[in-house]
Amino acid sequence: MKRLLFFTILFLSFHHTFAQAVLKGRIVEVGSGTPVPFCSVFLPNTTLGISADENGHFEIEIPNGSYEVAIRMIGYETQVFSIQTDNLPKDGFLIYLQIMEVELKAIDVNEDRDWVWYRNLKDFKNYFLGNTENAKSAWIENEKKILLDSDSRRGVLTASAQEPLLIHNPNLGYTLDFELVKFEYDSRAGSFYYLGYPLFIPDQNLSKSKAYRIKKNRQKAYQGSLQHFISSLYEGTTRKEKYQIRRIYQLPNPQKPSRETIRKAEALFMKTQERSIKDSLLFNILNKRHLPDSVEVLEKKPINSTEIMMTTPDGKRQLKGNAILQITYLGEKESSEFLGAINASHAGHQVSKLYIRTDLLELFENGSYSEPLGILVDGYMGWEKVADLMPMDYRPKD
Repeated sequence: MKRLLFFTILFLSFHHTFAQAVLKGRIVEVGSGTPVPFCSVFLPNTTLGISADENGHFEIEIPNGSYEVAIRMIGYETQVFSIQTDNLPKDGFLIYLQIMEVELKAIDVNEDRDWVWYRNLKDFKNYFLGNTENAKSAWIENEKKILLDSDSRRGVLTASAQEPLLIHNPNLGYTLDFELVKFEYDSRAGSFYYLGYPLFIPDQNLSKSKAYRIKKNRQKAYQGSLQHFISSLYEGTTRKEKYQIRRIYQLPNPQKPSRETIRKAEALFMKTQERSIKDSLLFNILNKRHLPDSVEVLEKKPINSTEIMMTTPDGKRQLKGNAILQITYLGEKESSEFLGAINASHAGHQVSKLYIRTDLLELFENGSYSEPLGILVDGYMGWEKVADLMPMDYRPKD
């Protein structure tokens, strides 16, 4: 089975007891400077949102951390920008919205789709929502608004949507208002990624028994997630939270001949007529040309989080980057759905890989980190997708 690598913008959780900051600003139209009233202002991947007033002003308290802010209004291009709460302008942001010059052709929801579209939709759901127990119950209300293309590039499925997708996730008690910017699945490379801005809307009027089940499901979805792990790294509680961390080193592949050896072998192969020499060159050198240049070697002994974390003189918590980490979550075994995906019969602990792609990655009290694309995820955490995401304002009480 090919390992599926993915990255997505994730902005991680906070709790109402965290220190608060004030995000405020004014929204105006590009060119005229006219206020744009009643815009939707929200923090993607949270339940936090607010509407601007009739003069385009907004103000909202948010926990300290690193976030994206999305500004959305019908007839205008969505504006998204990054913030860190320790660097907010005192007088607030002045945000310009661009009028959407070209109206996209509306898609007829009732129009029939061909079999190719339904096949592509199945693949899209598989790699976007996932295959977990939560994913099986989740559904997209306006799925026929999704634009699917598997013809433009061979082996690559792309998806986008002209309006936010409404994703119902009854197991976790949320409806996601998800503005999908881009989705791409490359079947040949075995990789996929998506970029989008979801707002989590909690389900209301739940019975006491259903609310209890949802509470348990949310806690299960949170524990063992990237969100949970980053939070425990910041707090220095990875062992208490049942994580094992091991380094993975990339070393030159001892099975692959050097480039110079391969070059000489290729030249000799073309020159000689001796069958035995050709066979020897093929077996010992040329057939190994396509081996990977490096191999991953796992450190046997788990390390403490203090070995990969540092604190700056001004108190910032940073994860040492340009590294590969194996993360094993001991608090829960692999699910039956995951075992089916990898054709395994015995459940082990949940194992993931984190590729830290920056020199230093600042972590925040709320579990977020400074560079949204600074971590590439593989393994169990990568297998769990949108249907298992928790909003950033979720924190278990215990």
